[in-house]
Amino acid sequence: MKSFIITLVFLVTHSLIAQKTIKGKITDHNNSVLEGASVFLNNTTIGTISDENGEFELKAPSDNYTLVVYFLGFKTVEKLILSEEKEYLTIQLEENNELLDEVELDISPKNNFKDFKRFKQAFIGNTDLAKGCIILNPDVLQYYLNSRTGKLTVRAKKPIQILNKKLGYKVYYDLVKLTIDHRSTSFHGYARYEKLKGKKRQEKRWIKNRLKAYNGSLLHFFRSLYMANVQEEGFVINQFKRQKIILKKGEKVKEVPLKDNLNYDDLVFRTNGKTYLNFNFWLEVIYTKEKEELNYRKFGKRLNQQESIIQMLEKPIEIFPSGKLANPLGTFTEQYWAYEKIADLLPTDYQPIK
Repeated sequence: MKSFIITLVFLVTHSLIAQKTIKGKITDHNNSVLEGASVFLNNTTIGTISDENGEFELKAPSDNYTLVVYFLGFKTVEKLILSEEKEYLTIQLEENNELLDEVELDISPKNNFKDFKRFKQAFIGNTDLAKGCIILNPDVLQYYLNSRTGKLTVRAKKPIQILNKKLGYKVYYDLVKLTIDHRSTSFHGYARYEKLKGKKRQEKRWIKNRLKAYNGSLLHFFRSLYMANVQEEGFVINQFKRQKIILKKGEKVKEVPLKDNLNYDDLVFRTNGKTYLNFNFWLEVIYTKEKEELNYRKFGKRLNQQESIIQMLEKPIEIFPSGKLANPLGTFTEQYWAYEKIADLLPTDYQPIK
């Protein structure tokens, strides 16, 4: 079974009540100011550029965020900003002299179309929305192929610029690393979204497509867990475990059902005003209000209600109101959620308009 981890390393919560202002200055290791540094709240539409004095100012709902600072030639910096913090930030960037360890890697030919096609399928995806996505600067990608294992590693010299014409966003993705092997795909990095401007008809189409992308998504699921309304939102959750069965010609993994129609209390607990995800084994999550895409059948899947699998790699993990986890590395997804990739992802400050 093809598995997939998507790791957008961020920590964001959403509030419609109070606004906060985040101010600071960007300098290099010599304390010289850096003008033009990209400063944004990860995986949101909230961002700016440092001015001639290296200073920046962001306004956002009052909550916890990961502030990301990117400047070409320097290491990307991420800083946790807590909702109660009001300090003026001074962020010092270090020059980036690191090179990818190539001890076991053979560098692929530059601009290898085969590697780019592999990367695009793993990163953008194969969904209906992926058909409307264009990578505007593919020349920033660097490919490293392990000729012995076939494992492909991809990094980017600059943020990847993605035009998502079906959702109405331009996405700047600072890719840390993407890896593809015969069993799984994983990538992580930092995303900044910009809304595109369009005519009324186009805006209506974007609103419709965003809602469709949101419904049944991992973001939707985690938000419904936080709000304790998973059933009302259309999710059915079953628990199972996997057992290895030894056969004459090898071994086989068998899925053993444990409990159907899990309740909120089986998955989440609250303490000290915080909400935590906490469950054992694997969950089968079925979204009953939308069918799987026809494209999904190309991967040997039947057309049905959207079925996904999620496993916790560590526990418990705090859930924030925005639908994101305190540690996004702490879960592993398969099936339909693994099928949906960058083309189907929304910024975490997205709110559905129904």
